[in-house]
Amino acid sequence: MASTAATKTWQVSNDAAGIEQVVSQLTGLRPELVVLEATGGYEFEAACALQAAGLAVAVVNPRTARDFARAMGALAKTDALDARMLALFARTLHQRPDRERFVKPLAGAELQR
Repeated sequence: MASTAATKTWQVSNDAAGIEQVVSQLTGLRPELVVLEATGGYEFEAACALQAAGLAVAVVNPRTARDFARAMGALAKTDALDARMLALFARTLHQRPDRERFVKPLAGAELQR
């Protein structure tokens, strides 16, 4: 049976305030792994903030995440369903013995320049 925290979704803006809210909520939940879809760099600030807060983050190819969702029988496409599928994908990746190949520290702003 899933807990309330496992089934609850929320939406925030992809700006400093929204990222701060996500970091606050996720650090409170203490997930073993956070999975974000690569979105042409739009995920970078959130991923860095989550890593800085001590959370393990895997940035995955959107096609991989979509293939996983399809394999789980999720054929519809909504933000809430995508979030649930990414959470399930995170749980699955976390259980893999090669988990660390998905969790890589992101380059800081200076290194990216």
